[in-house]
Amino acid sequence: MSTIREHSVFADQKHSFLANLTRLEFVEHYIGRWFKARQFRGYALLAAIVGLFFLFSIPLVSMIAFAIAAYFHVMHKLNRWYTEGEYAKHRNLVLAD
Repeated sequence: MSTIREHSVFADQKHSFLANLTRLEFVEHYIGRWFKARQFRGYALLAAIVGLFFLFSIPLVSMIAFAIAAYFHVMHKLNRWYTEGEYAKHRNLVLAD
């Protein structure tokens, strides 16, 4: 049985809590999320159009298409929140040259 003492250190964390990125890494990460948000929005729109097209002819395909559209819409909102929403407003880029 192990006990946690005052001088115990847990070093099983793979990444630090405050990521230190270079300017290029920061921009690449941001651009990747921004592009994914736009890509997921297009997929959601395409799946919604397919769902409307098959709404009265093949309802099962329409239900699946609407489920896929909902999934991609949520992924779009998540990536947009990361790049343009509340999370992005409080993000700071600290430069120490």
